[in-house]
Amino acid sequence: MPIFQKGGMLALRAANFLAQYHHILIVFIVSTFLSRFFGAGNVGWVVAGASLIVAFGIFEAPVIFTRMGTTRALFIFSILEILSLVGLATTDSAFGAVCFFTLQGVFAFSMFIGLDLLLEAETLSEKKTGNARGAFLAISNTAA
Repeated sequence: MPIFQKGGMLALRAANFLAQYHHILIVFIVSTFLSRFFGAGNVGWVVAGASLIVAFGIFEAPVIFTRMGTTRALFIFSILEILSLVGLATTDSAFGAVCFFTLQGVFAFSMFIGLDLLLEAETLSEKKTGNARGAFLAISNTAA
């Protein structure tokens, strides 16, 4: 059964674009914010460390999405990302900034996985899934 009724793929692609665009804007803004604590030359190390932790989150994603369901997990990750951004905006310590930045990355990446799962559920054949995923990734890269 399709998750979206009429215009589902368009809605899913729009959600993907907006999520990617939202994340890229956050990374640019947070990079400047983090340079207050670590200097411009060390922000890359902070981002690399956070990315490594996000990569380990890939292993937990299937368990979370299976237990909670994709739509519910997406909603919860969205709320958690908002909370991590509020924490990031209100922190005044380097440690807090790194923790909230890392959490935001984990939650955002989990949302991207959830959108991909919705895409897969929306397409019924392997050929359509491959074509749809190619368009989906192209849209993501356009936002970035």
